[in-house]
Amino acid sequence: MAAKTNFEDNIFYLSTLVKSLRAGIALDIDPEYFREKMVEDILFVDSSLSRIYSALKEGIHLIKRSEYLRNLARAKRIFADFLTETLEGGYSFASSLDQYSTKFRASRSEQLADIQEINHMLDQPQSENVEQGDIISRDEYRFLFQSDDQSDDL
Repeated sequence: MAAKTNFEDNIFYLSTLVKSLRAGIALDIDPEYFREKMVEDILFVDSSLSRIYSALKEGIHLIKRSEYLRNLARAKRIFADFLTETLEGGYSFASSLDQYSTKFRASRSEQLADIQEINHMLDQPQSENVEQGDIISRDEYRFLFQSDDQSDDL
């Protein structure tokens, strides 16, 4: 994985892709041409959202972590709603995806569970998210902000 992850753009792209999938499934397109691509895209979105969530859970020191988590929760909600619509078979194309319904149900459940976990994390006060060792003392601040001339005196 790259040293710097562009969470904001990645989440935006996945949300846009889900909206495109929703628009596609609403069309009267031929399953023999598009079923494999639709399934591939759905599975891609599912795994990508999960990987981004794992990275954000581990990245407790990210500056915009709360914002990214909120955006990710929205993207996961859009995806879970799309899966619900697909499973309910409101569109003619959705019936061609019946063989994947077990996988889609599991994905939807996982996404909904992640949304609840994200909401719980966002409800936690920031002070609980900071470990005791992460607080910088006055001496550490002085050391960090002293000029190079002053450091020679130590």
